Parts: sequence; structure tokens; C-alpha cells
Amino acid sequence: MYEFDQPQSGQNLQFMSFDNSSPLDSNAYGTMKSSSSMTHFNTFDDEPPLLEELGINPKQVIKNSLSVLKGFNINAESMDDGDVSGTFLYSFALGCFHLLAGKFQFGDILGLMSVGLVALYWLLNVMAGAEGGIELNRVSAMVGYCMFPMVIYAGICVVVPSRSLAGVIIAVIATLWCSIVCAKILVAATPSLKGSTGLVLFPCLLFFSVFTLLTV
Repeated sequence: MYEFDQPQSGQNLQFMSFDNSSPLDSNAYGTMKSSSSMTHFNTFDDEPPLLEELGINPKQVIKNSLSVLKGFNINAESMDDGDVSGTFLYSFALGCFHLLAGKFQFGDILGLMSVGLVALYWLLNVMAGAEGGIELNRVSAMVGYCMFPMVIYAGICVVVPSRSLAGVIIAVIATLWCSIVCAKILVAATPSLKGSTGLVLFPCLLFFSVFTLLTV
């Protein structure tokens, strides 16, 4: 059995007393709240931009895209950085223009892009031999940026019939433009393939012709 001490008669019980006479200091509360808010905003101000966190450099993307439009005077060194953001950007843009033309082909574009890039990567390394080839991410970056004229062609096909005479002429120009620029960039990025632009041009022509046929 538990035994509890019972208070004896005449013994006063002592209770804790609280002093309610002093009011809450509102200034101190306001200072704490302001400090917390400033800390919260300073934390967001110190964070880098979202595109930078994703590894996307918009200035570099614009620079590489304009470099492709220069045609035969392209500077391959500016695109030899392995930045594949342009590949995803132009693949998505191409799918959007196809969607505006009434064709849902996002899966076809991504699938053909993946298979084509791996095939080009394998072929370039076979041609280079033991002298040194090229990495897959570099091939993906260069070929992806060379899709820019093809995206422009797909955008034109939204307003111009793709099977008209003007549409066919634009398709031929866009395909040759993409293929020639891509071949020059890949050869420049692979020293062991120097002087083999004609050999690299043929697989590039096949690669971009597939996307031309998708657009048509």
C-alpha cells in the first residue's frame, strides 16, 4: 500500500505565486518578429537563381545558338563544353511546334534523339580508332545545338504548308544547314578525324533527315 503524507491540522499549504503585474513587453516581441522576418528574406536573397541551380546558362545557350546560325564560319570551341541544356531545350521546342501543327510527337522526338546520339557517338569513336574519340555528353551538346535550324523550320511549318514548294525548299535548306554545321563541329572537336568532314557529313545527314520527315 502506498502511504501519502497528510498535512497536519494547522499547517499552511504553500503555493507558487505568479506576478501578473508586469505587462508583456510588446517592443521586445516586435523586435524578435522583425529579426525573424529579416533572416527569412536574407536566406532567399542568398540563394542562386533557379536556372543556375539546374546547370543552365541562358547566355551560353544563346551564344551557341547564334553560333550555329553563322553557318560555315562557326567557332566549334565555344560549343565544346558538354552543355546538354540546348539539346533538351530544342527537343522540347520541336515537340511544341509539332503540337501546334496537330502532331503529338514528344516521345518520338526523344526516342529518335537518344538512339541517334548514341549511334553518332559510337560511329565517331569507331572512325577515330585508338587515336582518341569523343565523349557522349559532348556529342549530345553539339548535335543538340545544331537542331536549332530544324526547330526554326518546324516553326515555319506551323504557318506554311510543309508539303508545298516553299516548305520543301525550306526543309532541304534546314537539313543541309544542320548536317554541314554538325559535321564541321564534330570533326573540329575530334582531332583524329581532321579532314574527314565528308565522311561525318553522311551520318549527320541521315540523323537530321529523320527529324525533317517527322516535321513533314
